[in-house]
Amino acid sequence: MRAAPAGTKDMKMAIFEDLPVIDTEVDTRNLFCENLGPEWKPFVRVHSRRDNETVTIYAKMGGKDMRILMAVLEPREAVIMQLKVNKKALQRWFEDPVRMGRNRGNDHD
Repeated sequence: MRAAPAGTKDMKMAIFEDLPVIDTEVDTRNLFCENLGPEWKPFVRVHSRRDNETVTIYAKMGGKDMRILMAVLEPREAVIMQLKVNKKALQRWFEDPVRMGRNRGNDHD
């Protein structure tokens, strides 16, 4: 069973638990701004004050593919994921996510 968006060519994920308590809003900015090159562009950033959780997504264009780097930070846990996705398949998913979800695995770009 495939557990990635349509058009995904590569996926890497790291899960960190029992971290020292971190300020998710500040540390997410530092993680990305200080360590990524200028070709990575901010895509989405959401912070929940109630849960002290921050989700940050950066994107990097290149040829037929797009790289997506996502970090979900909680005070003592973090999940970091990088995807390499076919841009056309991702665009089709944005246009009709329900249909693309039903056809998952049938995308050959």
